[in-house]
Amino acid sequence: MGTPWVVAATTKPGLIRSLPPDFRRRCIEKLEKLGDLARDSKKHDNAIGYYSNALSLDPTNNDILLKRSKEVWSVFTSHQTNPADPCFQDIELDPSSHTGYERKHAVLHAMGRYGEAFEAFTVMLSRLELSPDSHTRSKPLCQ
Repeated sequence: MGTPWVVAATTKPGLIRSLPPDFRRRCIEKLEKLGDLARDSKKHDNAIGYYSNALSLDPTNNDILLKRSKEVWSVFTSHQTNPADPCFQDIELDPSSHTGYERKHAVLHAMGRYGEAFEAFTVMLSRLELSPDSHTRSKPLCQ
């Protein structure tokens, strides 16, 4: 199906304002319904795209903003709890590597779990310091 982010990414604000209000309202309703269907099918990325497109047509729509926020939260929490998440697999496969902790820090920070993110960051720094590879030790963090 592809990603539904196309409208939001390519539409110009002036063009949106020039659309007839009734047409804009119908587009918003359709995008919201498509977002709801994607959400119900557990296609969170698609749902976020549809809701974002609807918000590009009406950024003041609190109902759609709330739905998009819930979907974004679902994506973040699934990354944190999904054992197949690459950052957690990296840690399991090679606990001495800094890369898994770097990703874990990013996910937890994005979720607003700053204490846990700080812990992951601290572990990442210790793994970098212990690295036998001088190239790894001199590498900029969080590229």
